[in-house]
Amino acid sequence: MDSIVVSNILVKQDKNGRFCLNDLHRAAMGQGKATKSHRPGSFLKRPETIALINAIKKRCTAECITPVLTVKGNKSGIEQGTFVSKTLVYAYAMWIDADFHLDVIEAFDSSHEAQKNLWQQMQALITKEVSSQVRASFGSKLMLSRKKEIPRLKSERDLIESKIQPSLLTH
Repeated sequence: MDSIVVSNILVKQDKNGRFCLNDLHRAAMGQGKATKSHRPGSFLKRPETIALINAIKKRCTAECITPVLTVKGNKSGIEQGTFVSKTLVYAYAMWIDADFHLDVIEAFDSSHEAQKNLWQQMQALITKEVSSQVRASFGSKLMLSRKKEIPRLKSERDLIESKIQPSLLTH
Protein backbone atom coordinates (compact mmCIF):
# COMPACT_ATOMS: atom_id res chain seq x y z
CA MET A 1 0.00 0.00 0.00
CA ASP A 2 1.14 3.50 -0.71
CA SER A 3 1.74 5.88 2.14
CA ILE A 4 -1.19 7.98 3.24
CA VAL A 5 -1.36 11.72 3.82
CA VAL A 6 -3.51 13.11 6.63
CA SER A 7 -3.72 16.88 7.13
CA ASN A 8 -0.70 17.39 4.86
CA ILE A 9 1.38 15.02 7.03
CA LEU A 10 2.88 12.01 5.28
CA VAL A 11 2.31 8.97 7.47
CA LYS A 12 5.43 6.81 7.19
CA GLN A 13 5.34 3.05 6.94
CA ASP A 14 7.90 0.53 8.12
CA LYS A 15 9.19 -2.25 5.87
CA ASN A 16 6.26 -4.47 6.90
CA GLY A 17 3.58 -1.91 6.01
CA ARG A 18 2.73 -0.76 9.53
CA PHE A 19 1.88 2.95 9.88
CA CYS A 20 3.60 5.46 12.17
CA LEU A 21 1.25 6.59 14.95
CA ASN A 22 3.60 9.48 15.74
CA ASP A 23 2.84 10.95 12.31
CA LEU A 24 -0.89 10.53 12.90
CA HIS A 25 -0.52 12.26 16.27
CA ARG A 26 1.29 15.13 14.54
CA ALA A 27 -1.54 15.38 11.98
CA ALA A 28 -4.20 15.42 14.71
CA MET A 29 -2.25 18.04 16.69
CA GLY A 30 -2.03 20.16 13.53
CA GLN A 31 -5.82 20.09 13.27
CA GLY A 32 -6.19 20.97 16.94
CA LYS A 33 -7.93 17.64 17.57
CA ALA A 34 -5.28 16.01 19.76
CA THR A 35 -3.28 17.00 22.81
CA LYS A 36 -0.15 15.59 24.39
CA SER A 37 -2.42 13.16 26.27
CA HIS A 38 -3.23 11.58 22.88
CA ARG A 39 0.34 10.40 22.32
CA PRO A 40 0.75 6.90 20.90
CA GLY A 41 2.08 5.56 24.23
CA SER A 42 -1.10 6.66 26.01
CA PHE A 43 -3.23 5.00 23.34
CA LEU A 44 -1.35 1.71 23.62
CA LYS A 45 -1.83 1.61 27.42
CA ARG A 46 -5.64 1.85 27.22
CA PRO A 47 -7.44 -1.38 28.21
CA GLU A 48 -9.54 -1.20 25.01
CA THR A 49 -6.40 -0.97 22.88
CA ILE A 50 -4.74 -3.84 24.71
CA ALA A 51 -7.87 -5.96 24.16
CA LEU A 52 -7.87 -5.04 20.44
CA ILE A 53 -4.17 -5.94 20.07
CA ASN A 54 -4.80 -9.29 21.78
CA ALA A 55 -7.77 -9.95 19.46
CA ILE A 56 -5.60 -9.17 16.42
CA LYS A 57 -2.86 -11.49 17.68
CA LYS A 58 -5.40 -14.27 18.34
CA ARG A 59 -6.59 -14.14 14.70
CA CYS A 60 -3.06 -14.02 13.36
CA THR A 61 -1.72 -16.77 11.10
CA ALA A 62 1.91 -17.69 10.53
CA GLU A 63 2.21 -14.96 7.85
CA CYS A 64 1.04 -12.17 10.17
CA ILE A 65 3.29 -9.45 11.41
CA THR A 66 3.27 -8.09 14.93
CA PRO A 67 0.52 -5.42 15.03
CA VAL A 68 2.68 -3.01 17.07
CA LEU A 69 6.36 -2.20 16.76
CA THR A 70 7.99 0.54 18.81
CA VAL A 71 11.43 1.63 17.63
CA LYS A 72 13.41 3.69 20.12
CA GLY A 73 16.43 5.63 18.98
CA ASN A 74 17.75 5.50 15.43
CA LYS A 75 18.65 1.82 15.16
CA SER A 76 20.57 0.92 12.02
CA GLY A 77 18.85 3.51 9.84
CA ILE A 78 15.33 2.60 10.98
CA GLU A 79 13.34 5.66 11.91
CA GLN A 80 12.06 5.70 15.47
CA GLY A 81 8.40 5.73 16.28
CA THR A 82 5.43 3.53 17.03
CA PHE A 83 4.30 1.57 13.98
CA VAL A 84 0.93 -0.19 13.97
CA SER A 85 -1.39 -2.16 11.70
CA LYS A 86 -4.19 -0.50 9.75
CA THR A 87 -6.77 -1.72 12.28
CA LEU A 88 -4.94 0.08 15.07
CA VAL A 89 -4.64 3.21 12.92
CA TYR A 90 -8.43 3.29 12.66
CA ALA A 91 -8.80 2.67 16.40
CA TYR A 92 -6.33 5.46 17.19
CA ALA A 93 -8.13 7.90 14.89
CA MET A 94 -11.48 6.96 16.45
CA TRP A 95 -10.03 7.57 19.92
CA ILE A 96 -8.89 11.07 18.89
CA ASP A 97 -12.08 12.44 17.36
CA ALA A 98 -14.89 11.52 14.95
CA ASP A 99 -13.78 14.10 12.35
CA PHE A 100 -10.18 12.91 12.52
CA HIS A 101 -11.40 9.32 12.17
CA LEU A 102 -13.19 10.31 8.94
CA ASP A 103 -10.06 12.10 7.70
CA VAL A 104 -8.03 8.90 8.18
CA ILE A 105 -10.65 6.71 6.47
CA GLU A 106 -10.76 9.15 3.53
CA ALA A 107 -6.96 9.14 3.29
CA PHE A 108 -6.92 5.32 3.10
CA ASP A 109 -9.77 5.31 0.56
CA SER A 110 -8.00 7.91 -1.56
CA SER A 111 -4.77 5.91 -1.53
CA HIS A 112 -6.65 2.75 -2.47
CA GLU A 113 -8.50 4.47 -5.33
CA ALA A 114 -5.28 5.94 -6.71
CA GLN A 115 -3.69 2.48 -6.71
CA LYS A 116 -6.79 0.97 -8.34
CA ASN A 117 -6.75 3.64 -11.08
CA LEU A 118 -3.10 2.84 -11.85
CA TRP A 119 -3.97 -0.81 -12.36
CA GLN A 120 -6.85 0.17 -14.64
CA GLN A 121 -4.45 2.35 -16.66
CA MET A 122 -2.04 -0.59 -16.90
CA GLN A 123 -4.85 -2.87 -18.10
CA ALA A 124 -5.83 -0.33 -20.80
CA LEU A 125 -2.20 -0.06 -21.92
CA ILE A 126 -1.84 -3.84 -22.15
CA THR A 127 -4.98 -3.88 -24.30
CA LYS A 128 -3.43 -1.25 -26.63
CA GLU A 129 -0.20 -3.26 -26.87
CA VAL A 130 -2.00 -6.50 -27.73
CA SER A 131 -4.19 -4.71 -30.27
CA SER A 132 -1.08 -3.22 -31.86
CA GLN A 133 0.56 -6.66 -32.07
CA VAL A 134 -2.53 -8.19 -33.66
CA ARG A 135 -2.81 -5.37 -36.23
CA ALA A 136 0.90 -5.74 -37.08
CA SER A 137 0.37 -9.39 -37.94
CA PHE A 138 -1.94 -8.35 -40.83
CA GLY A 139 0.66 -6.70 -43.03
CA SER A 140 3.79 -4.66 -43.52
CA LYS A 141 2.09 -1.24 -43.37
CA LEU A 142 0.54 -2.09 -40.04
CA MET A 143 3.86 -3.55 -38.85
CA LEU A 144 5.55 -0.23 -39.62
CA SER A 145 2.84 1.55 -37.66
CA ARG A 146 3.51 -0.82 -34.74
CA LYS A 147 7.25 -0.04 -34.84
CA LYS A 148 6.42 3.64 -34.48
CA GLU A 149 4.04 2.91 -31.55
CA ILE A 150 6.47 0.78 -29.54
CA PRO A 151 8.56 3.62 -27.99
CA ARG A 152 5.43 5.52 -26.90
CA LEU A 153 3.85 2.39 -25.44
CA LYS A 154 7.09 1.51 -23.65
CA SER A 155 7.45 4.96 -22.09
CA GLU A 156 3.80 4.90 -21.03
CA ARG A 157 4.30 1.46 -19.46
CA ASP A 158 7.48 2.59 -17.66
CA LEU A 159 5.65 5.59 -16.22
CA ILE A 160 2.72 3.52 -14.91
CA GLU A 161 5.05 0.83 -13.53
CA SER A 162 7.09 3.47 -11.68
CA LYS A 163 3.91 4.77 -10.05
CA ILE A 164 2.72 1.29 -9.12
CA GLN A 165 6.12 0.24 -7.76
CA PRO A 166 8.25 3.27 -6.85
CA SER A 167 11.94 2.57 -6.75
CA LEU A 168 13.27 1.71 -3.32
CA LEU A 169 15.47 4.33 -1.76
CA THR A 170 18.82 3.10 -0.52
CA HIS A 171 20.67 4.83 2.25
